[in-house]
Amino acid sequence: MAELDDETDLQAAELALGLLTGEDRAAALRRTVAEPAFADAVEAWRLRMAPLLEGISPVAAPTGAWSGVERLIDGASVLRARLARWRTATWVSSAVAAGLAALLVLRPVPVQPPAPVPAPQVQPMLAQMVDTQGNPLLTAQYDPASGELRVRTTNMPEGAQVPELWAIGSDGVPHSMGIVRLNGASAHTAAPAVRAMLADGMTIAVTMEPQSPQPHAAPSGDVVAKTKLMTV
Repeated sequence: MAELDDETDLQAAELALGLLTGEDRAAALRRTVAEPAFADAVEAWRLRMAPLLEGISPVAAPTGAWSGVERLIDGASVLRARLARWRTATWVSSAVAAGLAALLVLRPVPVQPPAPVPAPQVQPMLAQMVDTQGNPLLTAQYDPASGELRVRTTNMPEGAQVPELWAIGSDGVPHSMGIVRLNGASAHTAAPAVRAMLADGMTIAVTMEPQSPQPHAAPSGDVVAKTKLMTV
């Protein structure tokens, strides 16, 4: 005979002793038809209890005996119901715990954004020009970050021509940085091609050129002064 679990064996004993009633008895009887192992267990309990029952003489039940038996039967039913509810609650709790564990495992790990890379410090550049007697002619300050060129001129030779500022690369070719005021302050934005070549130590020069709304392609006049563009 196949080994039964404790609850099934208890049900078989209750059926053999006639302790089951109503739907519980009907369910147990259905199991004897559908489950040979359960039917064998019921019969085994009947054979086991038969000698004990034969040796007991029938006596009149004391007053209230059957009500006590009914309370015991009801208590057993209540106990089984409580056990069933406890097993259900335990299963639900286990399922919830498993679900939470799955969420913790499957939840994507937050990715920390990369730390911002600080922008490199860009130092402004400065150039100062003087004439042969040491008098100031031009002061230029260039901001590499914005490409802005601020120029202040003074003591420039007056006439029909105007000063034009040039950047001279390592190849010796001058590139116009724009026409500046004869005397006073002016601001310019370096053209992209000029901006790309401006660097610490580059030579800049001033020539006097004919008045024009646009920078000249090449200088035509003599160099008034020149100096180096230096990082400050």
